[in-house]
Amino acid sequence: MQAAPITSWIKKRRWPLIVFAVALLPRLVFVLTTSDQPLYRANVADAYEYEVLADRILAGDLGAGREVFFHSSAGYPYILALVWAVFGKSLLAARLIQVLAGALNAVVLLLLARRLFGGETEGDRRRGEIVGRIAGLGAALYGYIAFLELDLLMTAYELLAINLGLLWLVKFLDERRWRHLVGAGLAFGFASLGRPNVWLVAVVLAVFIIFVLWRRWKWKALRALGAGALVVGLCFALILPVTLRNAVTADDPVLLTSNAGVNLWIGNNENATGYWGVPGDMRDRLFEASRKRAEAASGRVLKPSEVSTWWMERAGAFIVKNPVRALGLFGKKALLFFNAYEMPNHLDYYFVRARGGWALWLMPLGFWLVMPLGLTGLILWRPWGDKHRLIAVFVILYFLMVVGLFVTGRYRAPVVGPLIPFAAWALYDLWGKLRGKDRRGLGKTVLVLVPAAVLVNWGVWHTAEAAYSWGVLAEACDRLEDSEGAVRALEEAVREEPDNPFFYNNLGLHAQARGDLEEAERLLREGYEFSGKNPDNAANLAQVLAQRGKEGEAVTVLQDALAMDPRHTGCLSNLAAVYFRLGRPDVALAYVEESLRWGGGAPQTYSLAVYACLSLGRTDRAEGYMNQGLALFPEDQGLWATKAQLLLSTGDLDGAREALRRARELTGDDPRLGPLAAQLGP
Repeated sequence: MQAAPITSWIKKRRWPLIVFAVALLPRLVFVLTTSDQPLYRANVADAYEYEVLADRILAGDLGAGREVFFHSSAGYPYILALVWAVFGKSLLAARLIQVLAGALNAVVLLLLARRLFGGETEGDRRRGEIVGRIAGLGAALYGYIAFLELDLLMTAYELLAINLGLLWLVKFLDERRWRHLVGAGLAFGFASLGRPNVWLVAVVLAVFIIFVLWRRWKWKALRALGAGALVVGLCFALILPVTLRNAVTADDPVLLTSNAGVNLWIGNNENATGYWGVPGDMRDRLFEASRKRAEAASGRVLKPSEVSTWWMERAGAFIVKNPVRALGLFGKKALLFFNAYEMPNHLDYYFVRARGGWALWLMPLGFWLVMPLGLTGLILWRPWGDKHRLIAVFVILYFLMVVGLFVTGRYRAPVVGPLIPFAAWALYDLWGKLRGKDRRGLGKTVLVLVPAAVLVNWGVWHTAEAAYSWGVLAEACDRLEDSEGAVRALEEAVREEPDNPFFYNNLGLHAQARGDLEEAERLLREGYEFSGKNPDNAANLAQVLAQRGKEGEAVTVLQDALAMDPRHTGCLSNLAAVYFRLGRPDVALAYVEESLRWGGGAPQTYSLAVYACLSLGRTDRAEGYMNQGLALFPEDQGLWATKAQLLLSTGDLDGAREALRRARELTGDDPRLGPLAAQLGP
């Protein structure tokens, strides 16, 4: 009895189900065949930051720390936390959920194409159905989008939400039902939690809707305004909790995230290239480095919103002072935007595909095909209706937003979805002209398609350095505690880019960890020289110099670094350690306190403060620093070992034994634990 309704339901939705399956299968193959690869066993860069925030949420810190969110996807840590709360912490589980979102996105684009190119007549409906099928299959087999969807960033959910928002607005223009505006507002709000610029998309498209309703459909002005306000209001309703969270926990009511200013500067400065690129000392941790530069220039501690404003002002000053250079840079970025090469700023599509990601070849379509066909469809489609104008407004707006910053494949990805229906129609139209031997029509198509194909596929403006990807792979190996794999990757990186101080620095740290201090000094010294004696490199070099008994040179290196950056907490802490080794606990304590003043509160810094105070006979101050350190780092084994030594020095043997027991329960292999156990006994 129930078989017939089920069969009928499947038959009516046959093509959406086919598209879903075609999208799902190669994505599953990619996830499962790369699950043993270091880049997919450990998170790196932005993805690692989201993992850390998700862990905080799962541990009960619903605010995910006390800093304003910096990385773009303020909502993604909460999505990860939800997935891991249900399935347990598993990178594979998170990716499998994103596989479903990616497959569903292909279905959404099928439905969007039907709406855009269908109509009232039988012929129009037939056209819409065929174009929808082509669009859905094209989205299902678009390899780069699938690659982005399966990285542990919010891209899969962002693209799905953006395309859903566009679909609901198109449905509203077709049917004029308010519920579609509700869906669009919520979709754009959700997408804004991953891409903070989407709220601007919601505002502009709401203005477009208001104009259409008022001027073309003759709605009363108040009613038309209400329709637009519904979209914008619901969008901001989803954003508001993040704004309130930033205001309450960080005393800085940033709308979503605080990286807008530095991103604008990256794309608009004297050395800007049009793609992602920052000075060497800013590559590793952009948030801390950008804040440090802004605070050093301002001479005071800045809130994240003030840091963002400072960078925005630098970008604005460059544009005002160099209008010709800025205009040329804009033109270069426009060409980069249309170029087929998928520029990375996280994982590199081509690097992954060549090293274990062979399943991406199962999805061969890409920007090289969709952009020329999409431009052809946008230009040749007639008659244009309000729903087609809506998509054109979105594409133009997003183009301007990306080119206003800098170009990467991930940043321009939202444009691909709405272009796929136009690309599908262009194929449908081309096939019709070929079958009908419409030479005049074919001539028009060729006049548009060939220049578009040349624009997109003529050469490559810039390719990512292989060294970048080897460095990312080394980071993944470090997360997995695969030191040998990390060293091999770093050595490959050095071969590709032999003057990069970052790689020498990390190779030196690996040599230090395995006890080869002579090799560590050589590598760190090369990194120090290549970096222009950067304070970050100076801090690491000085530490090894001190270990090798070269305290005098270590002091010189650190003092030179502090002359460049007096607030560099690593140099301050290391200089304190050197002076402590030299028997100057008073000087050491002064540098430790200066480091803590500027935010250098690493566990080792608090341990050093305790030792310096004990050497000076200031037990009360030692206990104060001990308590501060443990309040900030309650799970640090080294601090508990330090506490055991502190209590032992004061004669509190029971307290020392308890601290030692706690240290042994924590992860680590602190060398002090054995001697402490021998002193304290059973």
